[in-house]
Amino acid sequence: MSKILMRLQRLWRGGYSLGKAFWLFFCLGFIGIIPIAMLAGIPFILLDQKPTASLVFWAVFMGYEVIASVGVWRSANALLVSKDRVKSILYGNAIVIVGAKIFVIITMIGNIMRFIGLKSVDQLVSFFF
Repeated sequence: MSKILMRLQRLWRGGYSLGKAFWLFFCLGFIGIIPIAMLAGIPFILLDQKPTASLVFWAVFMGYEVIASVGVWRSANALLVSKDRVKSILYGNAIVIVGAKIFVIITMIGNIMRFIGLKSVDQLVSFFF
């Protein structure tokens, strides 16, 4: 298995510290995955298959987002303290855990909105109601 796949597998399992999972894989990882996703779609653009190119871009991008999001979530869960099989959160870790999870949720919602063509919260509300 390649080093990249091994790292993604470790990320998926929450094997990195929350700081590394969040800053390196989630934040900086998105900067790196965008050109990779664009390159994956280029062959379809050259074949004049722009809808397919768009789907390939979103599949690569959202696939990475799911892996990075799950990795951050599981790394945040690793900060939970176990006492007598009951999970609890230290106060200092609570802010970090909740902050990371809220950021992941907001990012995921925003990217799903972009994927389905919504550009604002007003459009999202009118989409459902």
